[in-house]
Amino acid sequence: MKRGNYADCLYAFNHARAAGAGEALFRDPERYILEGSTTNVFAVIDDRLITAPPDNLVLDGIMRREVIKTAAELGIQTSERKLHTDELAEADELFLTNSLVDILPLSSIDGLPIKRGDCWKSLLKTLWMRIET
Repeated sequence: MKRGNYADCLYAFNHARAAGAGEALFRDPERYILEGSTTNVFAVIDDRLITAPPDNLVLDGIMRREVIKTAAELGIQTSERKLHTDELAEADELFLTNSLVDILPLSSIDGLPIKRGDCWKSLLKTLWMRIET
């Protein structure tokens, strides 16, 4: 569980890499996804973009805010709510965001295959167009 200590983030990221994963995800004791060690997490479920609300355990990242803003511009409904790990298998797509990778779609979590939709592509294309102008 993330405690606002960057050392925890580095340890989790290194542990994930050693296990063959690209990122570590933090969750709370009730198994709700908080964020990644260096990223924010988004899911698309029933045509709605879902991400955890910012609080003392979830960073309100710059790219997170830009994705939410871009989703509104594109008419994509967004919910800032807790996302339970049991919902991941139902997700139409999952992706991570931060200022270095912009948007990174996920293909699996803990070996569980994740569907790969196209919402992330629309968001990324619009973000890049905004950056170029």
